[in-house]
Amino acid sequence: MDTNKEKIVKKEYQLTMFEDETTIAFNIGETDAYVYTCMPSVLAKLDKLCEDYPNIFKQTKFDGCGGSYKFPKKYIKISKPRNYSDLERSKRAARLELARAKK
Repeated sequence: MDTNKEKIVKKEYQLTMFEDETTIAFNIGETDAYVYTCMPSVLAKLDKLCEDYPNIFKQTKFDGCGGSYKFPKKYIKISKPRNYSDLERSKRAARLELARAKK
């Protein structure tokens, strides 16, 4: 399997921001979810999961632009938005600013 960096270089054509998409599909009748993505950040995450957990996450296709993956749908998570207090929000902003300053 190619590494993600090699995949990004091998893109056959440049996509617009609207074409650089991720599609997740799952249904009641199957235990697996299917993901197709052209987004480099999502490709990197899924490739890492395939390397770390090859019995669970599988890449099924790479088409020169994006990749298709298959894994159990129990790993799909949809959650409610977080509600932070003003104090927590300011603490997080300060941590982020500090982290950015270190780079």
